[in-house]
Amino acid sequence: MIALITIGMWLLGITLGVVAGFLALRGRAVKPVLSWLVGGTLAVVTAALLHFVVTPRVADAWATQRARAELLAIPVYEVLQREEPAAFGRLLAEYARVVQDRSRIGVYTQVANSEIGAVATRRIAHASDPALLGLMHDMLGKLQLLRARAPEDCYRYLFPQVAGAPDTARYFDRASQERTLSLMAEVIRSAAENPVPVPGKERVQGLLAPLVDAMYAQFGASTALLSHAEEPGVDRKTVCAVSVALYEKAMALPPADAAAVIRSMTQL
Repeated sequence: MIALITIGMWLLGITLGVVAGFLALRGRAVKPVLSWLVGGTLAVVTAALLHFVVTPRVADAWATQRARAELLAIPVYEVLQREEPAAFGRLLAEYARVVQDRSRIGVYTQVANSEIGAVATRRIAHASDPALLGLMHDMLGKLQLLRARAPEDCYRYLFPQVAGAPDTARYFDRASQERTLSLMAEVIRSAAENPVPVPGKERVQGLLAPLVDAMYAQFGASTALLSHAEEPGVDRKTVCAVSVALYEKAMALPPADAAAVIRSMTQL
């Protein structure tokens, strides 16, 4: 489509240039050679002007319109447009580049995963219990696989703002990634439409203490890595192992208790 727009603008420019030359010379006694020279010059100049000034704007407008239509066909983007318009705007601009150059889809996927993941992480504390637990079960499954196969990417999955998001397409098929996006959409939607308050300390203290004791029994002093997991030089493999174990223990609690613990953990 971009090529068609470019060709169309060149043809339009040539046509306008020829017409302008005809109108400028109409009724004047001018040698045919000069007529052709003037018409040709105007055609080239007008076509070049349209190509370098108008074509990019037309192409950008078309790409943005096409990008919006393609993104809004996916539920998470409809939720983002409504609840997180700034994030949606950034992704729309990035995806418009994909529309113009489909080879950028890999770059876009990583950007989108990071952007949408950040929004869902920020919203998860106030999402409904089913939405929160659904996303956490999905995330835990992915983390368990990454812990076994690629601890560095496990760390990147946990802390994309520090190390950059991993290339999830290497480990998870399209259906799995789409499911994750749907779960994130529900987290964002439920948190926006009916936010759940973070439980008070008295609700979670009795739940957190046994978790902390179990973590120290399993990992000893390495448990403390969670308090500075984002610092330079941290042992990322160990951070991955400790983080995944903590989520495993939290998600093994009864659903209401697991949701309360996860909500409180987001505030630490």
